[in-house]
Amino acid sequence: MKIPAWKSAFSYVFPVLVAEYTSSVSGRIRIWLTRGKLVLDSPQANYSFGALHQVFREVFAETGFHEFPSGRMLLLGLGGGSVPTLIYGEMQLNLPITAVEVDPMMIRLAKEYFGAAHRPLLEIVEQDARIYVRQADQKFSTIVVDMFIDNEVPDDFATPVFLEQLHKLAEPDGRIYFNMITTDEAQRKKCEQVRFVMQSWAGVVNEYPVMYANTVLFWQGR
Repeated sequence: MKIPAWKSAFSYVFPVLVAEYTSSVSGRIRIWLTRGKLVLDSPQANYSFGALHQVFREVFAETGFHEFPSGRMLLLGLGGGSVPTLIYGEMQLNLPITAVEVDPMMIRLAKEYFGAAHRPLLEIVEQDARIYVRQADQKFSTIVVDMFIDNEVPDDFATPVFLEQLHKLAEPDGRIYFNMITTDEAQRKKCEQVRFVMQSWAGVVNEYPVMYANTVLFWQGR
């Protein structure tokens, strides 16, 4: 999407509202122009290209993502496409990605505003992640879980049943990143539940607090 030069310049002073949509899954979604870049927000959280983008930029760097062997990535929760942009745009990796997104509005915005339609190695699947992980039979070298409704990880994705199904899709020496918000006691407890299950798998689990609100749990198989 081409942004007028005056809007881009003004966005360095104040954020500029570019578009607003209502999704049956995600509620109100706004696209802002901030410091010359488009970001995608829900009422209470950044969905793509703002703080969330920085979360994965930092965690990928901390975990040495560039050193991982090649394979295929499974991304649960496409949003506007921050993770593919990091992989293809900033890291310049030729990594096939299967992105599972339940919200058709998110898929539309990722394609229209954030370049997802022009990523030849990106496969987008419109499906509930719970169904996808239950039915999939392909193995992935890297799995990224980034599923939020506003600023909450839905409870179903923190259950042992879902996590075990997810683990079965990972290569034995693969990696799983699970992004969570941990700003209150209920969300911290949910994060602990996920970490407890991950620690039962062969491998190592590390926890990365990022920014002021996020914790990314990282499992490395062996």
